[in-house]
Amino acid sequence: MTKNHSIWNYSVLANFNRNVFGDLLTVNHLESDYEEMVKILEDGEKIEHHGYYFKDKEKKLLYFIDSEINNESILDKLPFAILDSDKCSYSRKVFHHVTDIESFKIIPEKRIEFRTIIDKMLDIKHGRPDDLKLWSIIVLASWLDKIMVRVSSPAGFGKDSIANIFGNLLNGIVVAKPRTVAKFEYLLNYSEGIFINEMSSSNKEQKNLVEDFILQTADFSLSYEKGSRAMVSGTKEKSGLDNLSLIFLYNDLDHYDNPDVFFDNLFNNKAVYDRLLPLKFDGRVDVSQFHNNFDITTVAKQNQQFFLDTLKSLHWYKQNYRKELRMWALGKSYPLTERHKKSFMKITEFINIYSKTKEEFRALCDKLYQCYVRYNIMAKGGSATLDVFQDMTPDTLETPDFTEEKIEFDVEPNMTCECNKCNCHNSVESMGMTCEDCILGDHK
Repeated sequence: MTKNHSIWNYSVLANFNRNVFGDLLTVNHLESDYEEMVKILEDGEKIEHHGYYFKDKEKKLLYFIDSEINNESILDKLPFAILDSDKCSYSRKVFHHVTDIESFKIIPEKRIEFRTIIDKMLDIKHGRPDDLKLWSIIVLASWLDKIMVRVSSPAGFGKDSIANIFGNLLNGIVVAKPRTVAKFEYLLNYSEGIFINEMSSSNKEQKNLVEDFILQTADFSLSYEKGSRAMVSGTKEKSGLDNLSLIFLYNDLDHYDNPDVFFDNLFNNKAVYDRLLPLKFDGRVDVSQFHNNFDITTVAKQNQQFFLDTLKSLHWYKQNYRKELRMWALGKSYPLTERHKKSFMKITEFINIYSKTKEEFRALCDKLYQCYVRYNIMAKGGSATLDVFQDMTPDTLETPDFTEEKIEFDVEPNMTCECNKCNCHNSVESMGMTCEDCILGDHK
């Protein structure tokens, strides 16, 4: 294994997290699926406290932390260090009741380019590098903004692996198989990108739960009416969904002996599928490159600065990515349903930031659309490995209508010539460019 490949090994990432954040509690330590109640003895009287359990497996300690400290949600303060606690017991549980914490936040700073982060992921050997590239962009897009997607691929493509890699670096990306309303609501408390992995073995109750969850959240709603709290208290409480992305992961149709367990056949309400942009990726990760026959501690230490730079840069992009957008039109129109188009266009924004040139941008957007077409062909029982646009017909697409598409970005850049020898004010395609006339010396 080469040095570059080994940095994405789960053991390397775990070692990095221990070295840098070892004394911090993060979302990964959260033990409670929902807010819990304990009674703690104070001045001879048992007082009710509502909050969450956190478990530090390495130290073999269980903590209980009140839902709010200094009128701020404890979940909003993650990650944090424990400054003070008291040993307590309740309902046969021994735990440390945390009374003081110090919050730790990554300071956003652009240290490396978005492209560099994605290209580093491409050090992983894969049968279809462009598919891996697009999938890596989508995983980060789910954390940086809001998308609703469903993805199929052959087993071994790396769907959940790439999500887990970024999840090990970033609080807020989680791969899960929620089985209850409470588990879904627990994920909503702290997740930006929820990746639901493989539902083929789900029972009827779980399918109904997920169907209802998709219908409430995947239409780009800004709030979700919590069910478990309402059932307990009789009240209706809403959870904010401003930055929630929802992505469903599963294998291609031909992977299943029974086609009824394929994702597109699981739900009775077809509005579920209209809410989730379908994409099919191909290729497999070369698993031989992921082994532990190397010095994990040394590799983690050698790449610690890269991981920190990646963290700081991604937090910067989360706040500022629109400043990086170039005003490039897509170059062609893609037939998509209205809701599918919303997620598709959001993904193209991050392809825009990744790309060096307008030509590269358009080529990658074409490849993204091919993934959409391949999915539709597969779902209709046809060959799903077609990579050419001449194979696209209205019969293989969800809508045949073509409309002119341009990316509209919420920025107001100076899109005129920057030549310092004249004042031509010719339009250009990107900020800071000089127009072709001035490049050729034809100054006004």
